[in-house]
Amino acid sequence: MKKALILSTLIAVIAMSIIAGTFASYTIRMESFTSGSVVSKEFIFLEDGADTFQENVKIAPLETVIWEFGVRNFNGAAITETDLYYRLGFDVAAAAGKQAISNLVVTVKNSAGESVASLTGVGTLTVLGQFPVNDQGQRACYTLEITWPSNGDDIDYAGENFSTVINVSALASQAPIEEAIPESLFRMGTGGFTGLIMEYIGTSSSVRIPAAVDGTTVREIYQDALSGKGITSVTFASDATVTRIHARAFKGNNLTQITFPDTVKRIDYGAFLDNPNLVRVTIGANVYLEGRVFQNNEKFEEAYIETYGRSAGTYLYQNGEWVKQ
Repeated sequence: MKKALILSTLIAVIAMSIIAGTFASYTIRMESFTSGSVVSKEFIFLEDGADTFQENVKIAPLETVIWEFGVRNFNGAAITETDLYYRLGFDVAAAAGKQAISNLVVTVKNSAGESVASLTGVGTLTVLGQFPVNDQGQRACYTLEITWPSNGDDIDYAGENFSTVINVSALASQAPIEEAIPESLFRMGTGGFTGLIMEYIGTSSSVRIPAAVDGTTVREIYQDALSGKGITSVTFASDATVTRIHARAFKGNNLTQITFPDTVKRIDYGAFLDNPNLVRVTIGANVYLEGRVFQNNEKFEEAYIETYGRSAGTYLYQNGEWVKQ
């Protein structure tokens, strides 16, 4: 027997054409000056493909329901002129007056078909992402997949009293979005490795490095800790005080940009190697680079060390060269 699976359309926070915020589209004029004006940068955040979402969809054991949707930072000719960080939220709960179909597996996948968040039954999924400032519009596509694997107790959910609702919301900001970070996502070292993240054991492709885990300050990220995890976005908590990133810590992912806390003073061999789309690095002054830290690392060191004297700033990979923004 099929059961109703209700999915609401994307709520107004992304149904709006333009999201108002600190850098929303408006003009500030400095009347005290003899001439000139200051115009804020465009800030655009749009839902994309939400019309695929349906309500009162029925699902039976061994069936799968799929919706495709996305978000983007452009609207016609206008493109967001700042870095844009976004958070997608998926709240899976029992429909009003009903009981949830607790066997349902809800999975969010990225455009490569990789799972970035998943749960069984009810709960909340969060996906973080970002659009680095660029003169080309950017789109992030996702698939919401709802599956009912049969495990022998399907008859327990027969009848109209069982229904699950999934509410999808989104938030965008010009600054990194802070998240409550489940401490269980990180395995920390002990003894002489106290304060070191030894392993990331989460499944999300968007990772935020916390300032502390279980009350212990995160001082360093150990070798291979987040290597080959399918990560597309890494940010640091605003109060993070990481000083060192060890060898191959983020090797073999798909990062497009990274912003280090000013506290980072050393990055070891191959820490960000095999991230072929990493084209934007914001780094502090006088950071020691052990070798082959990034793709095209010789060019990066040439720019960071030789051309700009290890000065802090944002470095972009353009036309085969690293240049300071």
